[in-house]
Amino acid sequence: MDQYYGADKIMGVVVLEETTPGEAEMVEVLFESGEKFVTSKQRFDLLVTEEPSDATEIQGKVNARVGALCYSLLHEYDVVVGEVNGVADAMVALVTEGHKKAASLLFGQEYLDIPLLGINKILYKNAQENNDGVASEGSESDKADKE
Repeated sequence: MDQYYGADKIMGVVVLEETTPGEAEMVEVLFESGEKFVTSKQRFDLLVTEEPSDATEIQGKVNARVGALCYSLLHEYDVVVGEVNGVADAMVALVTEGHKKAASLLFGQEYLDIPLLGINKILYKNAQENNDGVASEGSESDKADKE
């Protein structure tokens, strides 16, 4: 039976040695078009279907699953209702700051097209190259803009 990831027909999947920062498996997906795509196995398993699906369906599945996981985590830390907006704001701030740093290091990517795993790789590689364990603040022009 055929399998699809979004609208793209899958021809093969390879589990990679690389893992996510949380040690989850990563896969490389080969599509009928010849294109390849690397993603977490969790995302792949969530989104693989027997029929093509559109971007709205994909985003709905991701939102529902990640939202449920975040909701569960709020319980684990006994977060009270009055703290939820602050936690959500902190999460958005972390994503935004990581993206700004990564985008300044990786020109040519569209703003919303950089996956969080990609941002993490860019920042980690930059920290290793600088041998300081600190993620880059970006280009000199970014620093000047902040002043």
